[in-house]
Amino acid sequence: MCAAELDTEAPGQVTGRQLHFVIVGAGLGGLTAAIALRRAGQRVTVLEQSQLAREHGAAIGVPPNANGLLHHLGIDPAAAGAVELKLVTGYDKSGESVAQPDMSTLSRGWQHPYLLAHRVDLHSQLKSAATSRDGVGTPVDLRTNSRVVTVDPEAATVTLVDGRSIAADVVIGADGVHSVTRRALTAVTPYPSGKSAYRFLLRRSDALRDPIVRATLNHEGEFVFWFDSDRRVVLYPTRNNEIWNLVCIHPDRQWDEEEDVWNKSGLLEDLLSAYDGFDECALALMRLADETTLKIWRLMDMDPVPAWCSQRLTLLGDAAHPFLPYQGQGGAQAMEDAVSLGILFPVGVNCSEIVPRLLLYQECRKARAEKVQELTRIAGDDTVSPTEEKLTTITTIQQYICNYDERENSRQQLLQWMKAREAI
Repeated sequence: MCAAELDTEAPGQVTGRQLHFVIVGAGLGGLTAAIALRRAGQRVTVLEQSQLAREHGAAIGVPPNANGLLHHLGIDPAAAGAVELKLVTGYDKSGESVAQPDMSTLSRGWQHPYLLAHRVDLHSQLKSAATSRDGVGTPVDLRTNSRVVTVDPEAATVTLVDGRSIAADVVIGADGVHSVTRRALTAVTPYPSGKSAYRFLLRRSDALRDPIVRATLNHEGEFVFWFDSDRRVVLYPTRNNEIWNLVCIHPDRQWDEEEDVWNKSGLLEDLLSAYDGFDECALALMRLADETTLKIWRLMDMDPVPAWCSQRLTLLGDAAHPFLPYQGQGGAQAMEDAVSLGILFPVGVNCSEIVPRLLLYQECRKARAEKVQELTRIAGDDTVSPTEEKLTTITTIQQYICNYDERENSRQQLLQWMKAREAI
């Protein structure tokens, strides 16, 4: 029996006919989808293969197009220490300041601030909002140590590594770039982009003891770039301006061609070698990296998935559209996907509407996500043009991407879809 055929009611909760959604993956996108669907009145189970759903990386941008969506879900990243972006500064390889875009121009049209969050903090907020007994809707059933190995799109069932099968009305694959659920839809797989990234955190107070660093980086809320033609260093603050997050993107080397360099320990010597000749401030920051926690990620790209949906299975986030890091939109686009699903599946939706509404979700989201993917690739292209010109391109792209409201888009498309069905 489809869950939508059962009326459910709990004191103080959204009532009506519920669907049961099984979400594979408890990353940022999966948890945001769980919250959106919970608030829409649906029953949600999240299956996470790890013990505590640890997030890779150290910090993440929460651009205006995502920040606004989170606020509508009752989540304020700033309350957990996310820092507002106030200044962007670009340097060339030698350390010459070549661009400092006017923030009043860059942020024109933004309905919410651009925030810089610590992944652990944001993930904790989302997990709490999903599973808490407080708030709208039925608390999400989050199951850890639940590794999904196969999915049946027609039956909307998933099978775990221990052989157990879990049935749903809808299965959402939010299991990341190396998605298992995607295999049920397509043979498309991610491939190395040709770049890797070192990532590490520094305590701002420790780094500012270096006089070179102190002379260069003395503004709170400042996002800093150093550019060369084929590599870059990015620094931004997080966690109440107490932590600096550094990302050092460079061409893959021969040893990077191993099968899996997804989350590999890095060597400080290799990091410094990759940026030989860079500005002394950037190098001083690199020398402060703790080699025991220094990580290198291979940056993966992927051709478009022909269809995000099959029967009662759909994809979300990196499982559908993995992002390179050049515009900070990977998490944001997953959140747009998540909120779209929450709008398209309010409590009371009939089982007969599941497949057409999943196709409507694809219509709402696929073109937008793929456009942002392509703009991200443009922002990350190797360039021989002046750094100022490169930064102008990046800021123009940012303005276009950030001035967008997926809630409004999905609402309008749902309204048009419903009117078209009524006219039949």
